[in-house]
Amino acid sequence: MIEGKRVYLKELISDDIDDLYFEWINDEEITRFMASRNTTYSISDLKQYVKTMNDSCDNYLFGIYLNDNNQYIGNIKVGNIDSSKTADIGIMIGERSVWGKGYATDAISCIVDYSVNILNLSKLLAGMLEINYGSYKAFMNNGFVGVEHTIKKVLFEGKLENTMRVEKRINEN
Repeated sequence: MIEGKRVYLKELISDDIDDLYFEWINDEEITRFMASRNTTYSISDLKQYVKTMNDSCDNYLFGIYLNDNNQYIGNIKVGNIDSSKTADIGIMIGERSVWGKGYATDAISCIVDYSVNILNLSKLLAGMLEINYGSYKAFMNNGFVGVEHTIKKVLFEGKLENTMRVEKRINEN
């Protein structure tokens, strides 16, 4: 378990996959900015995904839980760790009632600490659509900087939108 100021992260296992995660990942509003939008998943698909993540030596998937009541509110992943000790971060806050309250910022802080102190990574990256201001702000609040705008244009809700990538350099000697 990784503890933050307002949330804690717990590694997800297949037994943790229930109707709540299933509803989130199949909800168009929740997945609006995710690469997996417009894809439908079954509980079996989600359990297989979690198993694949758990069996991997370069991907780590955690559930995000509120400290005060243990409510499960989303997931965060650090993964695709390469030989240069660089990894990607992905986050989903599925519980709408907590959107805009800073929980993503705290969860990102937790995964950065884990990446520094446990995984000994040197750089973290996150990609997003430029119009996803909430995600951008949560990463900026954790010391990430924008490194690339308009990596590629993506068809989003009927029009082409710019993408961007942010990074945080850590453990530099």
